[in-house]
Parts: sequence; C-alpha cells; structure tokens
Amino acid sequence: MNFDKNSKETQSSIALVGLGGAGMSILKKAVEIIELTSFDAFAVNVENWLENVNFYRFDQVNELISELAKYQHVILTAGLGSSGGDFLAYLANRLDNISGIFVTKPFKVEKTRLRRAEEQLKAIERGAIVKDLNELLAEKPDSPIGVALDDLDTEMAVEIICKIIKLSVLG
Repeated sequence: MNFDKNSKETQSSIALVGLGGAGMSILKKAVEIIELTSFDAFAVNVENWLENVNFYRFDQVNELISELAKYQHVILTAGLGSSGGDFLAYLANRLDNISGIFVTKPFKVEKTRLRRAEEQLKAIERGAIVKDLNELLAEKPDSPIGVALDDLDTEMAVEIICKIIKLSVLG
C-alpha cells in the first residue's frame, strides 16, 4: 500500500477515494473491512482524520487527478449536497478510469443540501449508486440516527468492497 503520494512504491490497480465527511466515513468502513493491499485509499477533505491513507485537500484536486489517472480503476464515494459532492462530480467528469460511484443523498428536511445534491447528480455524467438517507427513517425507525448512519456506511462499504473484489478478479 502506498501511503505517501511522493513514494515510488508499487501501487494497486484500484483507488478508492472518499470525498468530504460522508465519503471519508464510508472509506474508513471499507478500510476496516478489507485489507489495504486490495486498493489504495485516498481521502479528500479539509483536514485528514484518517490514518494510513493518501490525503489531499480540496484545493489539491488537480494534483489528485494526475495521481488517479495512473490507476486502472477508480471508485469514488461522497455524501451529496456539500463540497464532497461537488468534487466527486468534478473528478467523475475528468477521469476516464472511473469504475464505480457510490453516493448518499441528504435528508428531505435539508432542503438546500437536497437541491444541491440533485444538481450534483445531474452533473455526474455516468451512473452512480445512490443511497437516500430518508430510507433510513423507514428502514430503521427505532434506531438512533448515529447507529442508522453507521449501518448505512457499512452497507455502502460492503457494496464498494464487492466492486473492488470483482475488479481485482477481472484484472
């Protein structure tokens, strides 16, 4: 696993990129579930609160594009409705090696974020797997919201890991 973006170590053919707070939460779950030797992990946010990942700030997105272009497969994840969704759309439309996009949509009561999320979804020129946070309310009505969100992060991470395993097998 290449943790230093300036290192010359051999890299995986798969990069998993978590953008913004929600993307980083999903990335963290994926890292907890599967060995980091299966993919290279990238976190994009204002500050780095994950260990053992390649970290970029939002203002370094063009450097990140150069780095991600070296991979055979790139998987992106973020929560829509804020900066993570903006940068996910930016990356998704500038890289030819995107193999998967996994996003969450904000709660209906977050009207401004929800409108922004809809715009971000329209800006993504390829398909994305979208999980609507409103479904949590129906699926887990008696769970505390923190527990339900953690379960959703785990569900998204498992779907991403299935994609990573499939890509690894296919080469």
